[in-house]
Amino acid sequence: MATAASRKPIPNASSRSKNIFADIEAILIGNGAKSFTFVAENNKKIGLEFALVVNDRVLHFKMPVDIDATLKTLRNEAQTSTERRSATYERAYQITWATVRDMVRVNMALYRIHNTEIPQIFLGYLLNRDKTHTMYEIMKQDQFLLPTETESIVTEYREGEVVV
Repeated sequence: MATAASRKPIPNASSRSKNIFADIEAILIGNGAKSFTFVAENNKKIGLEFALVVNDRVLHFKMPVDIDATLKTLRNEAQTSTERRSATYERAYQITWATVRDMVRVNMALYRIHNTEIPQIFLGYLLNRDKTHTMYEIMKQDQFLLPTETESIVTEYREGEVVV
């Protein structure tokens, strides 16, 4: 087991920002988002959806936010009684959203300096035409194998929904 001094810190573990959602909104609007919404469940934000124009087309993206996974990590890595007490859902919520904010900020900065394109940054979060599945979900279903030249990019989602 790693000692407290040798283990890598969890990103944003010390974040206490009260402006995370306003920051995400400002980053998206400042980079041309046509729309965005925070997906909520039980009065908690659990996801982020937004639309950006790429090559004169509006593309929709959905970023899942897994607070329970962060909480599990906090609990698994807690080594002191103080760390175990602070491994709460509220703390995991703060850390997760601060990390999403940072990820959006950094990737939009790469786009603004022309180091990358929006599809390269957010391809995994791109929603299919009927906005039911992300590219990641579709690719995961096909074990991350891309179609060959003779195969269609249109694939049938194994749960019965046709996706692009």
